[in-house]
Amino acid sequence: MDDSRLSTLCPDLDAAICSAPHDRRLQAAWAAAQWAIHHTGLSHPAISAANIGGPTAAIAALVGELDDQYFELQELCDEGECSKEKVLAAFGRARAANALEFAVRGEAAEAVYEAAVCCDDVSDLRRAVAEALR
Repeated sequence: MDDSRLSTLCPDLDAAICSAPHDRRLQAAWAAAQWAIHHTGLSHPAISAANIGGPTAAIAALVGELDDQYFELQELCDEGECSKEKVLAAFGRARAANALEFAVRGEAAEAVYEAAVCCDDVSDLRRAVAEALR
C-alpha cells in the first residue's frame, strides 16, 4: 500500500486509521470533514446534502470553485491587493470541502489530511478522529 499524504503530516493518525476497521475509518473521515467544515465556517447546500457513500459531483464542483477563489485571492495577495488572512481563510474552506469529498468517497487518510492542512492547530482534530476510531 502506498503511503498517504497523511503519513507525512501526522504519521500516528495515519497508522491509527490504517489499522482501524473499515466502519471506524469511515467515521473518522466523516468526523474530520465535519470538524474542518465547522472550523472554517464553510456552508453550502452541497455540504448539507453530503453523506458517506453518496454522490460527489456537487462537492467536487464546490471544491473546484473554492480552489479557484483561493488561487484568485493568492494572486491578489501577491499584488498587494488582498490580505494573507483572506487567502488562508479561502484555502481552509477549499480544503474543508475537499476533506468532505474524500470522506464521502471513503478515503479516510486523505479526508483527515485535508482537514489537518486547513488550520494550524490540529489538537481538536486529533481528538475528533481518535473518538471516531474507538
